[in-house]
Amino acid sequence: MNHKHSWSALVIGAGLAGAAQAQSQLSTYNLIVRHTLYQANHVYGRVIAQNIDTRSSSGNTGQNIEIGSRLGGPNSEGITPISSQSTPSLLVGDRIRTDSGDVIRLMNGSAFLDQNSSDAPSTPIQLQQSSNGATIQRPSNPGSAQSSTFDSVYNAVLTEASTYSNYSANATTSTSGTRTTFTIPASTSVRQVVFNLTESQASSIFETQNAEVQFDLNGRQVSSLDFIIVNIAGFRSNDFNSQANFLGSITSDVNLRSRVLWNFYDTDEVVELNRNWYGSILAPEATLEGNSNLDGSAAVKYSLFNAEIHGPAWVGVPEPSTYAAISFVVAVGGMTVWRRRRALKA
Repeated sequence: MNHKHSWSALVIGAGLAGAAQAQSQLSTYNLIVRHTLYQANHVYGRVIAQNIDTRSSSGNTGQNIEIGSRLGGPNSEGITPISSQSTPSLLVGDRIRTDSGDVIRLMNGSAFLDQNSSDAPSTPIQLQQSSNGATIQRPSNPGSAQSSTFDSVYNAVLTEASTYSNYSANATTSTSGTRTTFTIPASTSVRQVVFNLTESQASSIFETQNAEVQFDLNGRQVSSLDFIIVNIAGFRSNDFNSQANFLGSITSDVNLRSRVLWNFYDTDEVVELNRNWYGSILAPEATLEGNSNLDGSAAVKYSLFNAEIHGPAWVGVPEPSTYAAISFVVAVGGMTVWRRRRALKA
């Protein structure tokens, strides 16, 4: 299936040193899909997607989608429940296309479908009983009522990936055999940790048979860290195909996972997970695939993910005012123009 660029953006602006970084979209949404969500069997939290297409003619196998199962109340996955956040559980910006019998099941909360309803079945979503009365909103003028919401989310995702890619590395990895350790600086004054990997390094770490990955906190408490960003360059002509097994505290500590972001800022091919993945994925030009669960949030262009997306949400980057001694150069767009293509590939 060819998933090459169906969105285009014109960004005119300049970098501003020390500009405030808005809350990451990955702190709100469990799954962000800039173009089409084809598959994602079970998403614990909130989903925003431009299109949903579960048809077998689009390469699917008739599998259903379940959204928001952990939004009903307190949970151990780091998903903010509906009682603490007003954001709908599901937002669809354009079209929903399904085969007869396909079900998109909303477990909790509400759905907002800013879509061309003539291209979708009359009842594309089957709602399961929820504590706050699940509802569907269909605007009479699709494409206008909430277009700014979708545009701002997708534009922010692109800006985040580009911005974080410019952060300078202040931490290193070490490899022994097939095991790679991401070591956090020992100094507690380093609250914001950045690793930068080339395509060759990332391939060696994750795509090797029997590969193992772990984080070494160097004696520090997780609470002493704002975030851990791993920038991964390349994979513009090759798929990223992870075979790695994660070890240690990241597999058991939801607070550590909530601080880890894997930024595939340059990838326009496939990010495929063949082992359980820990930490959030930011890959706004890539296609997410795989059969192993993701314990974090994800922002991608297409999703054909045949597994569960758990939590937690990523904590995001604090505003510079939080730590005045630390400032980042944030690239911001002075003006952004989106051209939305309304046609999906058959």
